[in-house]
Amino acid sequence: MMLAALFIIHCSLFINSAMAQGDAVTIQVRPLQRVLPPQIGRYLADPGRFFSITLINNTAEEQLVHIGAQVEQITPDRLTWVSTDHKNNHIPREPLVLAPRQHKTLNSIEAKNLFRHLTSDDYYIYEGATANPGDASFGLLNEGDYELFLTAYRWNPDLTSPVVVSDPRSSNAFFTVCYKAQAPTFTEPLQNILIDGLTDLSVVKMDKNVPVKFTWTAPTLNCNPTLQSYYYDVRIVKLESMTPDEAMEPTTITFYERRQLSVNTFTLEPAYVRQMIGDKEAEGPIFALQVKAYPKNQTPESLNYTLIENEGKSPILLFRLKDPNYKEEKKEKGEEGEDGEEEKQDSILYVFEQPTLTHPTFAGMTG
Repeated sequence: MMLAALFIIHCSLFINSAMAQGDAVTIQVRPLQRVLPPQIGRYLADPGRFFSITLINNTAEEQLVHIGAQVEQITPDRLTWVSTDHKNNHIPREPLVLAPRQHKTLNSIEAKNLFRHLTSDDYYIYEGATANPGDASFGLLNEGDYELFLTAYRWNPDLTSPVVVSDPRSSNAFFTVCYKAQAPTFTEPLQNILIDGLTDLSVVKMDKNVPVKFTWTAPTLNCNPTLQSYYYDVRIVKLESMTPDEAMEPTTITFYERRQLSVNTFTLEPAYVRQMIGDKEAEGPIFALQVKAYPKNQTPESLNYTLIENEGKSPILLFRLKDPNYKEEKKEKGEEGEDGEEEKQDSILYVFEQPTLTHPTFAGMTG
């Protein structure tokens, strides 16, 4: 009976000691904003850029600790993206020192040094994030909801295995990763630009002395409708015998160009309009127009990182400006009089037409 009582007391002391050790330190972590950027490496390189981290010593003794981290996706899939591995007890040269009962909020330098000692063998990154080096999403978290766990370990060079001194379940923070934006699409002067990769014939009559106004949608984040600020580059080229994609190559001669527009619209001056209009004997050339959007003042340090689909390029808008008196070559006899009457009509009007190609080709589409 005595031996049983001693065994129970010993077990109780061991459990209480383990619990006290596991609760010796509390970590409070809070995201600096709800939506955080997707660059995986930065969560280890500079966690203080994303989170406020406070360590609390719950004991009356000094605590020497170092920190481990794990980033898990919650939705739409449950998946571990980043995890530090302390099986080799690879610890930093200097510990984080917590005085008895101290509440210590890490400064930017201390936060940057949390994982600087780790080598590539000391952490795990989900292989899907680095499978395609040439892909725009290389090294980026998927969009979704995430949870960060931080764990405090005993800092002791003599230890052969890690000793946990905090409860990671209470040292967590929730955040959202959202960065993919839709590319611009033209809304003016034509509404039905692309349908399943093909063009619809659209005709608008306009005045030669009035600028042509082009408007497009601003990129919007799929999971965060708040509009970011963007610059826009606009380029118009002659299609001639090329496909639209070929016409938009950088080596093609540019007919008209605007750079760093701060609004999602521009006007084509009448001088350019008159150059583009075909006469009554010819349809005039087909022009290709594309706008490229890119975020203002975005750097690798930006918290509002945005990746626009198709490298920020809109679908290519094809159009032709025609003299309203133009007639197809195939005419029946007796129409000449009608042509003569049309020639007497107001000559300031012209037709903005979106042509239908036999085999159109658009960026990111096959026709």
